Amino acid sequence: MEDLQRMKAIPVSALVAALIGGLLALPGCASQSDGPANTQMMVAAAMVDSLRGGSAITDTNAAPAEKRIVVIEDLIPRTFEEQPPVVPHKTEKYVINRQGNKCLGCHDRPNYKKEDSPKISDSHYRDRDGKELDHLASNRYFCTQCHVTQVDAKPLVENTFQAGK
Repeated sequence: MEDLQRMKAIPVSALVAALIGGLLALPGCASQSDGPANTQMMVAAAMVDSLRGGSAITDTNAAPAEKRIVVIEDLIPRTFEEQPPVVPHKTEKYVINRQGNKCLGCHDRPNYKKEDSPKISDSHYRDRDGKELDHLASNRYFCTQCHVTQVDAKPLVENTFQAGK
């Protein structure tokens, strides 16, 4: 129990530094002559922080604030070929499992016109060999593997991506 209490007080960055230091000490990794480089790596590792912040791995953190869903009239433009479109409406209560897929109620071929919704791409009705199917391909059934709900969220890291022309 005392060990667990002591471990709770150790910041994640210190554990990372210790791990890298231990790996560098293994035969064939870093020799003793790598002094300054080894020290620089240890200092850099100690500065690493996780998305959890400086809290210990065993601490219970508060849940992050729920992101605000941005409802938009026009579809958000895609920035690269074959990019899955984002979902411009709430989906947190949508059930997608083996028994059913709520997305299909509006976006499947038989329903999209009467629901005034974008139709699922024809590529989702082809099997892995390119054979045309009369139903959604099983490898395209779980929509949220690729499609995400558009939210008003700040990026976690700097992003300098520029769309291709």
